[in-house]
Amino acid sequence: MEITSLQSVRFFGLWDQPRRVLVWEDITAKCYSWRRLRDEILLSAQELQRIQPSAEEWVHRGALQMRDLPDMTCFPVNPFVHLHADLAEVWSMGWSADVLKNLGVTYDQLRAKGMNVDVMRHFGFTLSQWLNMGMRDSHVESLTEAECQHVLELPRAEVLGIMASYQF
Repeated sequence: MEITSLQSVRFFGLWDQPRRVLVWEDITAKCYSWRRLRDEILLSAQELQRIQPSAEEWVHRGALQMRDLPDMTCFPVNPFVHLHADLAEVWSMGWSADVLKNLGVTYDQLRAKGMNVDVMRHFGFTLSQWLNMGMRDSHVESLTEAECQHVLELPRAEVLGIMASYQF
C-alpha cells in the first residue's frame, strides 16, 4: 500500500530512505501490532485491511488484543471464532449489542459459551437487541416465565407475540 512520507518515517525510521510502499512483510518483520500501526503510524483500519485482508493472518501473527476488535469491524474479527475467547472475556469488555453484532457474535454463540439468564441480565440488552443478535422463538420457549421476566422484563407470551410480528 502506498504511504505518506510521514508514515514512512514513523514506520521505517528517520535514517531509512523514505519508502513509498508498505507491505505485509514489512509489518511482520518489525512485529508491529494492530494497535501500534493505528496509534503510532496513524494508518486507518481500511488501510490495514488493504495491506492484509485476511483476519486470520492478523490473528495468526498474535498482534491482536480483545480491545482491538471493535476497531476491526471492516473484517470483522469474531472474538469466539478467531480469538477463541470465553464468555467472561467478552462480557468483561462491556461491548454494546451493536458492537457484538458488528463483530459477528450471535445469540447462539453466546449460549454455546455458557450464557445463562443471569448473564443475559447483566449484559443489559433490550429485547430488540437480543433479536438482532439471533434470539428466536425456540430460545424464548426454553425460558420459564420467571426467567423471561427476569431477563426481558416482559411476560413470555408477550415476548412471543412481539417476536411473531418482528421484522428480522
